[in-house]
Amino acid sequence: MISLTEYDESMAEAVTRMWHESADGWPPGFNCDSKTAEYVADKHRDGSYIHTTLAMDGDRVVGYIRTRQYGGEPDAAYVAFVNVVTDMHGRGIGKRLLLDSIDRVTEAGYDRVDLDTWPGNIQAVPLYKKTGFLWVPDRDVHMENYLPLLLRRPEVVELLDGEYWYRHLVRESLDPAPDLQETESGRRVYRYRIEKDGRAVEAEVDLAGRCLSAWKAGGSEYRLSRGGAKPVFGRQVEVRVEGTDLPGALDVECHEDLEGPERLATDGSAGIMEVLPLPLAMPYGRRERAPRVSVSVPLEEPIRLGMGIDAADAVEVEDLAARLDPGSSEVRLHLKRRIPEGRFLLRWRMDEGGWESLELDLSQAVFSGVDVPVRDLEPGLHTLELHLDADGAEGPLRQVLVSRGPLEGAETWSCPRGAVMETTSHRLELRPSGGRASLFGLGHNGAAGMGSFWILAGPPMFGGDLSTQRYRVSAGDGELEACCDWVSRPGLRFSVRYGLCPGGIVRGRGRVDNGSGAAEEVFFSTMGWGSCGWPGEALMPLDGGMLHAVRIMQLFPEESSDLPRRLADMEAPVMGSCSRETGDGTLALFEGWELQQSGCPRTEKLTVEPGGSVESPAVEKIVVSGGPRGLAAAARAAGWDLPPAGRYVGFPDVQCPPILPPGGGVSVSSPLRMKRKARIEVDGAAAAEGEVGNGERLSVTVDGPGAHSLGFIVSGVECRRKVVSLSPGDVQLRRDGERLLLSGGGLEVSVNPAARGHVHSIRYAGREWAFASDPEPRAFAWFSPWYGGIVPWVTPGGLMGRILKLEEMDAGVEETEQELWGFRVPSWRMCWTADHEDWMSVGIRWTVGIMPGISGLLTELTLEPLDGSRRHATAMISGFAAPGGDREGCLLETPSLGGLSFRRETSGAFMMGGRLGFVSGSGGQRLSVVAGDESILFAEDYSREGAFLSAMGVPDSADSPLRARALWLLEEEDGVTGLREALESYDGSRPPLAIP
Repeated sequence: MISLTEYDESMAEAVTRMWHESADGWPPGFNCDSKTAEYVADKHRDGSYIHTTLAMDGDRVVGYIRTRQYGGEPDAAYVAFVNVVTDMHGRGIGKRLLLDSIDRVTEAGYDRVDLDTWPGNIQAVPLYKKTGFLWVPDRDVHMENYLPLLLRRPEVVELLDGEYWYRHLVRESLDPAPDLQETESGRRVYRYRIEKDGRAVEAEVDLAGRCLSAWKAGGSEYRLSRGGAKPVFGRQVEVRVEGTDLPGALDVECHEDLEGPERLATDGSAGIMEVLPLPLAMPYGRRERAPRVSVSVPLEEPIRLGMGIDAADAVEVEDLAARLDPGSSEVRLHLKRRIPEGRFLLRWRMDEGGWESLELDLSQAVFSGVDVPVRDLEPGLHTLELHLDADGAEGPLRQVLVSRGPLEGAETWSCPRGAVMETTSHRLELRPSGGRASLFGLGHNGAAGMGSFWILAGPPMFGGDLSTQRYRVSAGDGELEACCDWVSRPGLRFSVRYGLCPGGIVRGRGRVDNGSGAAEEVFFSTMGWGSCGWPGEALMPLDGGMLHAVRIMQLFPEESSDLPRRLADMEAPVMGSCSRETGDGTLALFEGWELQQSGCPRTEKLTVEPGGSVESPAVEKIVVSGGPRGLAAAARAAGWDLPPAGRYVGFPDVQCPPILPPGGGVSVSSPLRMKRKARIEVDGAAAAEGEVGNGERLSVTVDGPGAHSLGFIVSGVECRRKVVSLSPGDVQLRRDGERLLLSGGGLEVSVNPAARGHVHSIRYAGREWAFASDPEPRAFAWFSPWYGGIVPWVTPGGLMGRILKLEEMDAGVEETEQELWGFRVPSWRMCWTADHEDWMSVGIRWTVGIMPGISGLLTELTLEPLDGSRRHATAMISGFAAPGGDREGCLLETPSLGGLSFRRETSGAFMMGGRLGFVSGSGGQRLSVVAGDESILFAEDYSREGAFLSAMGVPDSADSPLRARALWLLEEEDGVTGLREALESYDGSRPPLAIP
C-alpha cells in the first residue's frame, strides 16, 4: 500500500537510497549513484519549499516530489523534482505525487505551478498534460499549469460539487509536443475545459501576461482580444472587451510600463480601449511576464481578465558597448527587426554633436548589422545616441558606449540599459536583468565573452528570485552597482558592486539592507566565478595541494562530494579552470568565505538587524591567457598565495598531416626572422635540406603508400611525426529518391536531407555502424533517446539550449568538394536559411563527403550570419557510430586529454576539450574522430548505450562565421597500419586554439 508523507531531515538516508535505485530512470550524467545523505540534506536546507512529499512503500521511499516558490513571481510555484524508483514505474505513483502537489499549491493560494524536464523524458509528457500542464512553445520542455487559479473559482467548485477535478478535466491533446495555440491576432494562449454532466467551465490563458484572458461559465462569457499588429513601443494597442451583460463601465488596471484609461465604457456587450506601451530601457523577454492590462468583471466573485502587452522597439539595438579600433571610422551595431516591413531611418549623434541620419534596408533578415560612420575620436569613452524610426514613428532614444583605446586605467559609463567598466584590454558589463556581471576580452576581432558571474544572497541558495529581478544599475567612481528590492522577502534590499582593475582582475561584493521591522537571517553565495568560457582542466586547491586535472563534467570533480564543505579545509580559498585548447584560464579568490555548496562558495548565516545592513566578503577573479602558468603569474602579481605552478614551452612550425594523398607533401619552417639550417628525414634518410626562416618553408613529397616515420630538424631541434600515405581511390555520389548516397573505400553512406541532413546509415565491411531512427533523427541521450548516425546540431545560445529544427525547413542540395590535407573530397552539401526573431538570422551549410582511398567520412557545419548580424548560436556535429555495430563493451579514449579512457563503468561522464578521440569495439574495430583546427571535441560516455563524440565550433567573434569540422575514420581489426600512431602524432603537434 503506497502512502504519502512529508519529508524531514531524518529521512535523508532513505531518500538517498531512492536516488540510487532510480539511476536507470534518469539521463546519463544525473549521477544518482553519487548522491549522499549529506547532499540530500544540504539541498533541503535553506530552501523556499512549499512542500516535499515522499511516496512510501512501508519504510522504503519509492517516490518523491519537491515544490517551491517560483523565483520572481510570488503567485507561481515550481515542481523542482519529481521521481519514482525504476522498478515502481507504471503504478500511478508519479500521478499521485503530481496531483498532491497541484492540490497543495491550490490550497496555498498560488495561481500557477510550472515544471521542466528534458526532451529525452518525452514519455512523461502525456502524464504531465493529463494533470493540466501545457508545454510552452519555443522553450525546452518547460510546462505551465494554471489549474490552481481555476480550481478556486466558485463556478468550478459549484460545477464539481465535491467530485475530484482530475476526472472532469478535458485534455485536447496528449501528444508530446509544444501546445501552440494562437488567436487571430497571433497572441499565444492556452485553453482549459472542465466538464461534468453536460455543463462546462472554459478558460483561456494569455501566455505573455500569464493570466486569464477569457472565461465562460453557465450562460456567461467574457473575452479580451487585441489588434493583429505586433506591439511596438510608442504605438497604441487596441484592446477589446466582449461579454454578456457587461456593466456600462469596467475598472481597468495597467502596469506601470503601460499607459491606458482607468475606466472602460461599454455598450453592454463590448468596449474598446487604447493602451500605449511606454519605451523601456530593457524590453521584457519571452521568459519574463509581460506588462499586463486587465479589467475587473463584477460577477458574484469578481474575475479579472487581462493580457500581456509584450512590446519592444520596432528595431532593437542589441549592443550596449562597442570598441572602435585604431584606424577605423565606423561602429558596427547589431540590429533585430521586430516589425516585418516598413521604412527605417537611423538617426545618431556622437557626444552630443550634430545629428546625422541613414536610411536602412532591413528587408533581408530579422537580424542584421549596420556600420555607423563616426568622426575621429580621441582615446577614451564616448556616447553614441541614436533613434531607429519606423514608418515615420520616432523610435526611443538609445545609448551605446563607444570606446577607443588605449584607456588610462579603468573608466565607467552608464545608460538606462546597463553600465560598463572598461580598460584597454577588458570590458565589464552589468545589465538590469538579473544583476549579472559579464566580462569580455577586447581583441582585434572585437569583444569575446570570458564568462558571467553573480553574487547573490539567500536563503534560498538555489531557486531564489534575486537572479530573476530587474535591478537598478549605475556606474560610479571606479565601480558598477546594481540593486533591487528582494520581492520574496519584503523589506530587504539587495545590492552588488563590481570593479575592474587594468590587469584584468574583477572584484565584487554583495550587501543586504534591512528595512523591515524584524531581524532577518541571510547568507551570501557566488556563482560562475570559478570557470572560464571553455572549461577543460579544473584548478581547485584541496587539503594538501592543488587539483589540476581534466574536468569531466558530471563525474569529476563532483563538487557536492569531492570537495570539502568548508573552504578552510582547502589548501587555498580559490577555484578556477583552464583550457589547453584555447589557452584561457580563470582563478577566483574567496578570502573570508566559509563554505562551499555544489561548487559555489557561500557564507555562514548572518543576522541583519532592523535598519542595519550586512556585507559579503570580497571576491576577486582573474581571467588570462597562458594556461596554468599565466594564471599563476597573474595571481602572484595580485598578491595571492597559491601552491607552485608547472611549466610549458614550443618550436618549430611543422606542417605534417597524419594522412597524405598519393604524392602528398610535408614541410617545415620557422616563424623567426633569422634563417636556420633545416632537414627533413623520411624513414631515417635525409629527403631535403636547406635553410628556413621568416616563413620560408622546406618541403618534401612522401612517396609510396603505407606508414612512414618523418623527422623535422631545425637548428638541432627535432620533431618526429608519423604519417600514412594512401593509394588512389574513387568516390561515387548518387541519389536514391530523397536519399543522398556516397560510396568509396569500402564505405557506404546514406544521408537524408529532409531529416536535417541525418547521416542515418554508415555501412562498412558489410556491417551497419550507425543505430539510426531515420527519418526522424533525435538528439543524443540528455535530450531524447539515441538517434544513431551523425547530424548537424545548431543551438541558439549555449550547448543545452533549444535546437533549431532543420527537419522542418526546406534544404537546398548540391554536389561539391571539400579539401583536407591535400585531398579533394567529393561531397553532398545541404543548405538552410534561418531567419526568426526568437532565434537568429543565419545561413547554415552542412557538408558530408567520403575521403578517397580510405574509409573516412568528412563532415563540416558552417553558420554564416546574414546581413552583418550577430551569430546567436552554437554549431556542433553530433555523432554516434558503434565500431563494428557493437555498442556493448566499447572503450572511449581521449588521448588529447591526458590519455583518459572510459569503459562503461560510469554513466554520463562528459568532457569539453581535445581534438582527437577513439571508440574501440570488442571485436577490434575502431572509430577515430578528428576535430578540425577550428573545433574541439565534446566526448561523452553513455554506459550501456555506447559513446558519443561530436565536434564543436570555437567562436572567433560574434559576427563572424562559425565552422565545426570532423573526420570520422572507420577501421576493422586489421585496419590501416600505423593510422592510430599517425593521428596521435598529428594531434600532439597541433597548437592550441586561441580566442582573441
